Amino acid sequence: MITSKRFIQNISASTIQLVTNQATGLILFYLLSKTLDKASFGSFNWALAVLLICFGILQCGMDLLMVKKTASGESRFSILSLYISHVCLAGMLFYILLLVAYLLFPSGTSLYLLLFLGAGRLFIFLSTPFKQLCTGLEKFRLLLLMSVGSSLFKTLLLLVLYFLEQVSLKNILPVFIMGDFIELVITLVLSRKYLKAPLLPHFNGIAYRRLLKEGLPLLGTAVLAVGMARLDWVLIGIFLPAEKLAEYSFAYKAFELSTFPLLIIAPILVPWFSKIFRNNQVDETSVKILKALLSVELIIASFTSMILVLAWAPAVDLITAGKYGSVNRNTILLLSLCVSFLYLNNFFWTIQVSSSRLKEVFRVFMATFLVNTLGDLVLIPLFGNEGAAAAYLLSVVVQAVLFVRTTKVESLDMLPRSLFVYPLCALVSGLISFYFFSSPPAVIATAIGIYLVIVLFSLNIMIPQYKTLIKGTKMGHYKPIHIEEHSQR
Repeated sequence: MITSKRFIQNISASTIQLVTNQATGLILFYLLSKTLDKASFGSFNWALAVLLICFGILQCGMDLLMVKKTASGESRFSILSLYISHVCLAGMLFYILLLVAYLLFPSGTSLYLLLFLGAGRLFIFLSTPFKQLCTGLEKFRLLLLMSVGSSLFKTLLLLVLYFLEQVSLKNILPVFIMGDFIELVITLVLSRKYLKAPLLPHFNGIAYRRLLKEGLPLLGTAVLAVGMARLDWVLIGIFLPAEKLAEYSFAYKAFELSTFPLLIIAPILVPWFSKIFRNNQVDETSVKILKALLSVELIIASFTSMILVLAWAPAVDLITAGKYGSVNRNTILLLSLCVSFLYLNNFFWTIQVSSSRLKEVFRVFMATFLVNTLGDLVLIPLFGNEGAAAAYLLSVVVQAVLFVRTTKVESLDMLPRSLFVYPLCALVSGLISFYFFSSPPAVIATAIGIYLVIVLFSLNIMIPQYKTLIKGTKMGHYKPIHIEEHSQR
């Protein structure tokens, strides 16, 4: 188990990385939404969504496999060489297909955007083996340096274009390509200097097939996960005008931003949980830590959902001149209900992956993906953006139920109760503040105060949970608790 000091250092580095990328990403997103018309902004986001799905599929689950094997102490450079070979081969073949499609249909705006934005995403894709190696080794400060170059460069140049009043699709494409290329160069330089990692692929057919076979369940999970992340964007772009996708993508971006704390903790949990569940046994102290961790996560999740709903319309209408606020009120309400489920699902997903229950994870994601896809196909044509948000909410609820039912760890079966306690506290806080006040700042401030009072004093949860979590990150040995074996390993 990692020490308390190391855990805090990892959290700090991961926080700085996420703050930098989220802040710069938010600036980029806001500038593009403000300067581009809704049709262009929608087309741009549609291309990014398609590329996210495609490159997520091309990972073939090797990104998580790299982290898991490295954290478990296996030979990292042999896996790294195979991973480098994979991203080079898969990335180049995919880009050749994009190029051929563009040459056959040169007049299509969508293919034009896919081709040029795809060049930048290819550079990021080629850098992933080295970043995943850092994650597995828990070198999060080095990962920080590798992961912020692209976003910083893009933000700086786009701000220059903005002040020169030259923001257009034609001008921003080179900015995105150059930014992603710079991040690849930084990653390669740091990997060679500090990790002594090989930079060139070393292909071994037998070992590569063995690695692909081992990662096959993760491949399915990766495909389904990235599909869920952006499938609604793609289908909205197909069924509805580009302007509707512009509105939905703006709301969805804010929803993703509200899960910022989860983005900080999630990369750290994979290597940490891999050590806890390495021998399919977990000690009593680890169980207490897991309980405390999930409780704290759900407290944060409910708080951010409450703020997102209360502040959305007045804040967004103000900064976008009424462009994306009130029109997305119902969409953001439905998406905010997903936040607590995302925290819960990530927690149990990490336990399953760390315990090598990969086939079970795949089954859960397959069921979730089918629910999300069918929901999108039915609800988007009927209800538009609200239908997409409702389908996503339904899918994460189904995923939570399946994860809770299939994760068999003693003493953790009562954890999901927290999923209902904290959102209820947030709901009560919001309703009380709405009853007494009409001014948005007063409503938000009152709701925050009531929520903190309920959590800290009436329920007496936060302080003892925090102390348990910090105390538990110190090294120690306790009586192990058995985890049920599963045939899906």
